[in-house]
Amino acid sequence: MDNEKTVAFQGMRGAYSEQACREKMPDWEYLPCNTFEDVFDQVESGKVELGMVPVENSMAGVVSDSYDLLALNNLSIVGEHYLQVHHCLLGVRGASIDQIGAVYSHPQALAQCHSFIRKQGWKRCSVYDTAGAAATLSTQGHNQEAAIASELCAELY
Repeated sequence: MDNEKTVAFQGMRGAYSEQACREKMPDWEYLPCNTFEDVFDQVESGKVELGMVPVENSMAGVVSDSYDLLALNNLSIVGEHYLQVHHCLLGVRGASIDQIGAVYSHPQALAQCHSFIRKQGWKRCSVYDTAGAAATLSTQGHNQEAAIASELCAELY
């Protein structure tokens, strides 16, 4: 992977950060990283040209990990992108919404969809990230389980 026109993001394929990369830089290559620290390391080492990290969430506020890493590293913000988050309810192929008993996602996504989940009477299950919930559902899920994640995750998984 050539560092030119490559952007690193935190999360696995389908993460909202990858979606932001695709919207802002549609012709670039995208490199998933496990942590925010890994994103910063990829940029500082020159392995990628840019990193895309969230700095603010309209519901949760400042993403302190990003600000902490900006203070600790020799990098600066060179652009911004506002991502409109649209959560999707994902199920395994052949499942129907009336079969669902439990929904998996990142705690923030579960909180943002709290009223809908509660109205359905579903159990909320917190996992590390939205894309991870979708990936796990695609390989290990059952008709009674769903994930809240991006439309990109629906396409990928």
